[in-house]
Amino acid sequence: MFIIRGGNVVASATDIVPQGMTGLVEVNHPGGGSWLGNTPYLQAGDVMETKAKDAAGRVIAIDQTTMAKVTAQRPVQTAAGTVEIHGTAAAADGSPLPIDKMENRLITSSANPFALGGKRTLRAASVVGGNVRAS
Repeated sequence: MFIIRGGNVVASATDIVPQGMTGLVEVNHPGGGSWLGNTPYLQAGDVMETKAKDAAGRVIAIDQTTMAKVTAQRPVQTAAGTVEIHGTAAAADGSPLPIDKMENRLITSSANPFALGGKRTLRAASVVGGNVRAS
């Protein structure tokens, strides 16, 4: 996997093995690969490139995606049981990203799970009236 910025490779990770039917790859995550050297600070416009190789090590497919401009401000509790996170989400060309293609997660330490669900991750998973609501 490579991160390309302005035509130059700024980070890479090797020995990444796609998982499951979707081909999910993870870096700096349990069970995933590791960045060589420093973990890159991904920026809007960066290109992530993966190369699939056959058993002989020959490249058989290249996949690229351009990082979108996605920002999120700090979560704010607006009422009992309600947290709002405001931000932006635009594609590389500046067009808005579809809300149904986004997910927001709040993650806490495993020592302090969320009361809702009892897990360390709280995901905003459903869309109601243009607002993303946690489930």
